[in-house]
Amino acid sequence: MSIRSKLLTLAAAVLLASQAAASERLTLRIGDQKGNMRAQLEAADALRDLPYDIHWAEFPAAAPLAEALNAGAIDAGIIGDAPLLFVLASGAPVKAIAVDKSDPYGTALLVRPDAQLRSAADLKGKRIATGRGSIGH
Repeated sequence: MSIRSKLLTLAAAVLLASQAAASERLTLRIGDQKGNMRAQLEAADALRDLPYDIHWAEFPAAAPLAEALNAGAIDAGIIGDAPLLFVLASGAPVKAIAVDKSDPYGTALLVRPDAQLRSAADLKGKRIATGRGSIGH
């Protein structure tokens, strides 16, 4: 079982246990970044015959997803290490319920073909822009 499936299973179990007396079908509100988690779960056929419904909320990045967690607008979502640290440092009542070591292959710095930058060492003394609270930050 993948980490994402475990996350959904754990979040659903918590939600189901806390609302076991409810007679209506429960809805788990999941925050997703650009549809990535939903696409992976659908491709793995992990969303079939669930005992609850999922309402997907799509976010462009981790920072707004973390804000939605803090505001109680969603029940769970996947964010990276840096965004989690920023939201925890802000005092938000969120918890990490699963951890997965990422492959750094998916993180990149894009430069123009004619740029002089060829490695991370070439960044020394340079300035770059990134979304605050993102994995790039």
